[in-house]
Amino acid sequence: DQVMLHEIYRGDGIGRKIVDQIANDMWREDFKLEGDTDGEVNKLLFKTGIQQELIYLTKMARLFGGAIGVIGLTDGGSLEDPVNEGSIDSVDYLRVYDRWQITLDATDIETDNQDPNFGKPRTYQITPLSVGVGGSSMFKVHHSRVIRMDGNKISELDYINNNYFDDSVLQV
Repeated sequence: DQVMLHEIYRGDGIGRKIVDQIANDMWREDFKLEGDTDGEVNKLLFKTGIQQELIYLTKMARLFGGAIGVIGLTDGGSLEDPVNEGSIDSVDYLRVYDRWQITLDATDIETDNQDPNFGKPRTYQITPLSVGVGGSSMFKVHHSRVIRMDGNKISELDYINNNYFDDSVLQV
């Protein structure tokens, strides 16, 4: 469960290394993005802190079996709207939420088998752990504004029973 995984990660050096090592290797500073010939996107990721959030996203997905990063875009739409790719002015932030901060029900899942997102969430309902004074405690975000990472792949039935997320890499 969430508490046990958290305790292993915080209290067991081997457990932490299992979770962290691949994430740290994956997002080293010298990685190259296809199509970013002048390195501008890589510089933006570093400057905005998004690169560190990508590392954290990867770690939380490995630890808990799934996590999402909500991409803060300036494109004229709200978090609940699909991204308007032609109107993106800036990428402002990436906020990470582990699977325990996400609530899904059957109405959130794409049921059109012709849709590339079939069987995955259309929207995510997020309840942040840390909400500022006077802040809203819950919000929805469209899947196009999310980077989703999963843990160890499991059967479809287990996936559904696991709130549409996979298992922790520590599970086995």
